[in-house]
Amino acid sequence: MRRSWPTQRKDEAGFSLVEIMVGMVIGMFAIIVMLQSFSLFEERKRTTTGGSDAMSEGVMALYAVQRDIRQAGYGVSALDILGCPVTVSGVSIPLAPVTINPATAIIPRTGIDANTDTLLVIYGNSENQPQGVAYAANTVNPTPANHYVVIDSPCTAAPISTGATSRAVSGTFYDLGPNPKVLAYAVRSGNLTMCDYIAQDCSDAANYATVANNIVSLRAQYGHDNVTTSNPLPAGSTPGVPDPVTGSIPAYQVDTYDQTQGQDLPIGASVACKWARTGAIRLALVARSALLEKDTVTTAAPVWDGSDGAPIDLSANADWGGFRYKVFQTVVPLRNVTWMGVQEGC
Repeated sequence: MRRSWPTQRKDEAGFSLVEIMVGMVIGMFAIIVMLQSFSLFEERKRTTTGGSDAMSEGVMALYAVQRDIRQAGYGVSALDILGCPVTVSGVSIPLAPVTINPATAIIPRTGIDANTDTLLVIYGNSENQPQGVAYAANTVNPTPANHYVVIDSPCTAAPISTGATSRAVSGTFYDLGPNPKVLAYAVRSGNLTMCDYIAQDCSDAANYATVANNIVSLRAQYGHDNVTTSNPLPAGSTPGVPDPVTGSIPAYQVDTYDQTQGQDLPIGASVACKWARTGAIRLALVARSALLEKDTVTTAAPVWDGSDGAPIDLSANADWGGFRYKVFQTVVPLRNVTWMGVQEGC
């Protein structure tokens, strides 16, 4: 007897080739959509992360520099010593609250990023009066031991270790305290760096420590009070002398911003007066995202108030367009200069 096999049911016959191909096409479309969504997510993540990195680094850098500039001039703002050349760590520096782009012997340009500024910030931490302490000839130094002092006529600076230093002629001791700061700021290899002259020789580029990463530009300007023929004092008055009519001393304010050092300004009768009329620093820091994007994400370089609309030059890095940037800027009053008031003779 012949046996017949049961006929296979239709629902057990499997997929046809056409059905398999249709399923593969649908799966490929799903994979493409997922990859595009992932790519878009990663792009937005990089944008958010890059902006966050630039924000945090910029805030940190601005806080550090602004904090020191706010203290600048403490103990060194007396008219007798403003602008005096003093020696620290074997290097002659101008005794001014803030010096923008000091001589390369003070802050060497070696390793400093192109088209960026440098700053030298000086302040003391003494509790003595900023006008100094007068002393008679051959009198022992009245400041505590281990304090740094500036002695006028002529200006000299040295650490006092025994408290027994004296001078043969009368003059004034200006006490800077036991731990004054002579800070050099510079942008090196895309990082904000700092060195303290009191602790190290900052004329050596190797002695700079990083303050904040991914800071690609530091720009600064002096805020000057310009007493000139175009901005004259009231009729019959002179700087620092009460007006003969009103009896009040003429008020001063910041008129212009530029990078001209105090000793070069076409105003006043002395080097010290020109520094005394420098009452603020306009400052800008440019922070950059940490990651280089695949495409150009920045087509125009950022600007700051001191550039008069001209872009900040970032061309030292050929890939600068692949990063995102944030500009942090502020005006920092030199309060230890303005608190001295209009000093006599200025």
